[in-house]
Amino acid sequence: MERRYGRAQFLRDAIALGLPVRQAFSRAALRRQRDHLMREHHPDRGGSDERAREINDIYGRMIKWLDNRQKPQTRQNNDDGSATISDETGSIEEATSSKILRKAASVAIWAVTLAASSYIAARKARRR
Repeated sequence: MERRYGRAQFLRDAIALGLPVRQAFSRAALRRQRDHLMREHHPDRGGSDERAREINDIYGRMIKWLDNRQKPQTRQNNDDGSATISDETGSIEEATSSKILRKAASVAIWAVTLAASSYIAARKARRR
């Protein structure tokens, strides 16, 4: 019988790889740590087959758990112009098109303002 692989085992595996718990949920940090360990323990570089296999098994379990943890979202357009976004956990968020457009416009304005101020600062620095 296969044991359930949950958060507790995931954290134990992170510690076994020498990965800080806060970084364990980052795929990039997990990959970097696996690559670092494999540089040390790869059989072609004088390491043991067993340790390399263990590192790869732990990495595979952790990636699989992270993939299963991210639930896909579904979107349903309503007749009144709003959209209902839900995931498998049942959380629901409604947003009208105008709210989404206002938010996108404010982000675009912020980006243009930032780009313009950076450009002005660079021109002033060149003049000096």
